[in-house]
Amino acid sequence: SFSPFKPYYTFYLFGNYFGDQLLSSTGGASTLESIASKKTAAGTYTVIVVNKDTSNTTYDVNFALNNIPSANGLVLIHKVNATDDPVSYLETATYANSSFNYVVPPYNVIAFEFDPPPVLQTSISNGNLTVSWNPSAGRLQTTPALTPPTWTDVTTNNPATISIGSGNAFFRVIIP
Repeated sequence: SFSPFKPYYTFYLFGNYFGDQLLSSTGGASTLESIASKKTAAGTYTVIVVNKDTSNTTYDVNFALNNIPSANGLVLIHKVNATDDPVSYLETATYANSSFNYVVPPYNVIAFEFDPPPVLQTSISNGNLTVSWNPSAGRLQTTPALTPPTWTDVTTNNPATISIGSGNAFFRVIIP
């Protein structure tokens, strides 16, 4: 068989979801470890949790997200269960008030990718609107009405300078 050995899937999670900036993480137990990182270009945060217990100890893990740009957002969950044939798959959840809970079964490696929504900042000067966003990736879109919205791309330049005209304009940032 040409199937990878089970440890391959752990390396897969680290290689595909771990960021380029190491962050501090605390907590855990003798058989539960975590490591946190940030992908600086995308502005996402990842915590990889490893439950090394082989005797059926399940951990209810509470994530307290400090210094993350948004108190609410989406969590992408990538799991590897090494007790059977390992499969990496994705599920989603949300975090609220900078907190998130998840039950980590024994002998699992899980990558939690916290994907905060972009934070927009605006200023007006000399008849122009300047819009900037963090994280810096993505594209600015506009629509003249919210019911129904017709979103069109404005630019990928961050910050974006837009001439103020008549009528309404609503903006959002879409991160690829």
